[in-house]
Amino acid sequence: MYMHHTVADRALELLERQRDAIHAEIGQELTWNPYPDKQDKSIVLERPGDLRERDMWPEYIAWLVETVKAFRQAFQQRIKRLDLSGLAERGTTEEEER
Repeated sequence: MYMHHTVADRALELLERQRDAIHAEIGQELTWNPYPDKQDKSIVLERPGDLRERDMWPEYIAWLVETVKAFRQAFQQRIKRLDLSGLAERGTTEEEER
């Protein structure tokens, strides 16, 4: 999941409070903010794979579809309930204001 820098710090902070519940819903451990030096933030689930192995594509696609469904189930309502008021409108984060 990708979060634009105007709301990323606050959104990540709020979602991380629910990390255990989110992991339980998705059924796997996620990587939270793998690139902390970047302004934009992300929550990631990876799996090894070699796209040159065409015979594995059906398995990869099935994993991707199930993962997208799980992310949507785990994050959709949580994101709607985040209080990010004022951040996107101003175009700055709290840290940029300091």
